Amino acid sequence: MSTAEAMRAEVDDRLELMLALQYTARHGSVSVGELAHLLESAPDAAMTVVRELVRGGLVLCRISGRGSETVDLFLTSAGRERARREGEAVVRAASGLLGAFAPEERAVIEQALGLQLGEDDVRDA
Repeated sequence: MSTAEAMRAEVDDRLELMLALQYTARHGSVSVGELAHLLESAPDAAMTVVRELVRGGLVLCRISGRGSETVDLFLTSAGRERARREGEAVVRAASGLLGAFAPEERAVIEQALGLQLGEDDVRDA
């Protein structure tokens, strides 16, 4: 694997972790099946993300239902704090990028990204 491919893989892994954390923060809890669907991956791949989040102290897992077929994730206080910080960073980055768009275009992009930026938050490019 080349250096560029390794870097790309690392970025992809970090984005998956961030997406899983933000999704769990938004929904309160999430099953591994939901996470696999969100990440467009197999349940085994989603479990790799879950293990990483658990290892980082960001989520707790609870087996629900009969057997171990359903595992729900819940954010820890550290997970909530990290989700908050990452969410703020995304809003800051998006506000700088969205300044070049017309208000109508910004509204569509904000809605698609789940952002809520006011005119004061958007910087002109």
